[in-house]
Amino acid sequence: MSAHAGARERPEVRRLLDAARIAVDMDASLVTLHEGLDEVAVATSSRSALLRGAVGRRTPLANTICGQVAAGRLPRWIPDAGADPLASVLPVTRAHDIGSYVGTPLHDDDGHVAGMLCCLSRAPDDRIGPDAPAVLESLASALSVALGLARRPAAASETSAPTAGASRGAPLSSLEHHRAVRSLARGEDVDVLFEPVVDLATDRPRAFAAAFHAAACHGAAVGDVVGAHGLAEDVELACLRRALGHQGRQPPGTALAVAVSRGLLERPGVLDLLLDHAASGLWVAVGHGAADDGATYERARRLRAAGAVLAVDGAGTPSSGLVDALRLGPPLVSVCAGTLDGAPPPDGAPPPDGAQGDGGAHVRPELVRALLAVTRSVGARLVVRDVTTAGQLDALRALGVPLVRGSAVGASAPLPAA
Repeated sequence: MSAHAGARERPEVRRLLDAARIAVDMDASLVTLHEGLDEVAVATSSRSALLRGAVGRRTPLANTICGQVAAGRLPRWIPDAGADPLASVLPVTRAHDIGSYVGTPLHDDDGHVAGMLCCLSRAPDDRIGPDAPAVLESLASALSVALGLARRPAAASETSAPTAGASRGAPLSSLEHHRAVRSLARGEDVDVLFEPVVDLATDRPRAFAAAFHAAACHGAAVGDVVGAHGLAEDVELACLRRALGHQGRQPPGTALAVAVSRGLLERPGVLDLLLDHAASGLWVAVGHGAADDGATYERARRLRAAGAVLAVDGAGTPSSGLVDALRLGPPLVSVCAGTLDGAPPPDGAPPPDGAQGDGGAHVRPELVRALLAVTRSVGARLVVRDVTTAGQLDALRALGVPLVRGSAVGASAPLPAA
């Protein structure tokens, strides 16, 4: 029998979910288990209609906040999901009108992430901060036992190194968290990894995009550790310097790719730092809206003139980066795979031409074709990131998408030898 069979009817599971929801004073709590590249909702507790009908639903991890948290792309606490560029566009966020989130992983006896305990509310909540996930740790451990994932609750000292970038080990105290962020801001305790950007015409990497993990915080993604901390730009700059230190070490014929927020790009000295590396073909991704700000627009234009390959990030909606593309004329437009997913076809009905599903994820071919047509019309190439399933990859390949990145083509890892 699977660990989640009948979980909704188990009194201890319901009591733990009630306790989690009450402990963080949120509308609903949910426990999910990972099955391959999907998550399955096995039990809920709610004081409202939020999550009604969720139990038993199977959803691709790439489409959920919990999946993105487990992958290290989102922090474990989100006070305002609508203000987060990634969380706001995830299909589950839109479907359930999620305003705020707190979550923590469930572990099996081997320390692997087996699922998530999460709490949700419809409204944003500025009370939520980095201490909130720690409140759920002991409840998540007890749920792991109740669901048959572990034989006994894990002690903090027994937790192992993380997989998929999830936070591990004992939760940080406020002082430890502050020290960790200060250390990151100095460029210390940062592991720099690189995710391949693959050309689907040749199945070979064209670039390696930098990603960062906090070694001092059990390998959590840097964004998870920093959260809404006031030193976010200092940490971003320190990570950027570390990534640029790898310039020239990537395999021949490939480029190094970095992302820069609009705020950091306007910081004194940052443009000069990037210009020093631009002539070697550095890929630089800037946040959407760059063309709306005169100073940012001018900096982006100078980078491209110096030899950098400019990319704009279509955060918010798949088309939001296209305005920047029309004004800046960058070679690359990047969108998240989660924004290209449509609802699966009715039972027994074939998917639309060009759409393929894997674990319920269906790419909307008409949207992809429209994005391809517009990007080509301005001389740009489309990059789809966070591609995590074989179904997504096959559909995007069939539709003629030129470039993809995500675990379906290669996970973040140390830079391959040149």
